[in-house]
Amino acid sequence: MLVVLAVLAAGCDWSHYRGGPTLAGVAIESTLGVGNVASLGERWRGKGPDAGLFDSPVVTGGRVYTSQAVYDVNGGASCVGTPKACDPLWTLPAASVLAPTTVAGGRQYRVPRSTGQGTLSAFDAAGIEGCSGVPKVCQPVRSWKHVFREVSDDVLSMTAPVVAGSTLYGAGFAQGVVADLSSDAGCTGAPAVCPVAWSAIGQSQSVGVGPFGAAAVANGTLYLTGANAPGGQLRAGLYAFDAAGVEGCSGSPRACTARWTGDLGVPLDVGTAEGSTAPVVDGVVYVVASWETGPPPPGQTNATGAAKVVAFDAAGVQGCGGSPRVCQPLWSAPLAGNAGNVWTAPAVAAGRLYVPTESGVEVFDAKGVTGCSGSPKVCAPVATMSFGSAVGTRGGLTIANGVAYVGARDGLYAFDAYLSQGCGGTPLVCQPLVHALGGTNVTTPAVIAGQVHVLSDGQVVTLGLP
Repeated sequence: MLVVLAVLAAGCDWSHYRGGPTLAGVAIESTLGVGNVASLGERWRGKGPDAGLFDSPVVTGGRVYTSQAVYDVNGGASCVGTPKACDPLWTLPAASVLAPTTVAGGRQYRVPRSTGQGTLSAFDAAGIEGCSGVPKVCQPVRSWKHVFREVSDDVLSMTAPVVAGSTLYGAGFAQGVVADLSSDAGCTGAPAVCPVAWSAIGQSQSVGVGPFGAAAVANGTLYLTGANAPGGQLRAGLYAFDAAGVEGCSGSPRACTARWTGDLGVPLDVGTAEGSTAPVVDGVVYVVASWETGPPPPGQTNATGAAKVVAFDAAGVQGCGGSPRVCQPLWSAPLAGNAGNVWTAPAVAAGRLYVPTESGVEVFDAKGVTGCSGSPKVCAPVATMSFGSAVGTRGGLTIANGVAYVGARDGLYAFDAYLSQGCGGTPLVCQPLVHALGGTNVTTPAVIAGQVHVLSDGQVVTLGLP
């Protein structure tokens, strides 16, 4: 049942970052598999403006969308060279955008960084309304603006917008913001500028939403990772809100406090700490928490750090108590390597949790049984997928038809997700079936219809079979 639910959540395209509002990271695919993935080769690459290093492509309706440009899924007619370099069908106005885009209901949504306020913008996903010129540029057809509390500098909007039903969920560095797509109430101007329906805040200060992830929505709950200050001590946490914006909400403009908070056990007195994209699958929500533990080693720019994966009861019942309600992990696991700078998205499929780290992917029993012991429960990986060196992650991991595709700071890797081909030893270690685009920053792959779409150093690259 777990696999079926995860696949259905992804749908038949990849129009959302991580495949859908639950962020499971599982794609429907029947052409590419373990038996032929080693034959992947570059089909075409984009010539349009560079997307951000943490952006990831989404694919729907025969098009590949980034936060800056839109392409024909096969490259289109305007391509030159070998391998083909293709012009975009159209571009969006230049902006500093760090987060992936989302396409839903005929619109493309993006969140650029801004100063003191956040702006969710909607564009015509067909490239008609609001679009003009040669080459074509599309302007927003609607936007939602919100002034964030307790933030005077840049709003580092590094989380992808997510659409669930008729509601748009987005997040900046300071808060989660929610817009009602079914109503034009309060909208003014042309193109329309609309107020947000409500915002998500912490118990005692604004939720500092963890970067490089997205809001997850499942079973009537909105999940955000961030930081809060319960009892005056700043800590990283998982925050669960009523997705309908009713429970725990008040004021005008309306603001909502969390139904419950998941304690990641990471005080922010040693530097920065953050939570990643949090997939919600089969009643469990998973968060990768990373934090700084010291200054950079000599000759390096990244601070020394550590990380762990933490699993919570998605219903906020097991291991939870108090008022405000705080939940303790069902289980946790330390992640290997200098993981304080792991900016990544895990995936959940076939009863396993796949977590990219600095040197590969650690695979855990998603239920926290195999390889787990103690109280509180701590788990060891059931297998490791090895990059061969500590190249570090930049994007995330996508599971498609038994293959685990990983975006890293040294290209695209693919492994047997079932831990068979290329795997051996005790403990079990798997070697890559594919390593492509080496030496480039590759973000979370989108896999659909026999093609793998990634951003490589900010440019769209599509790979497929010969």
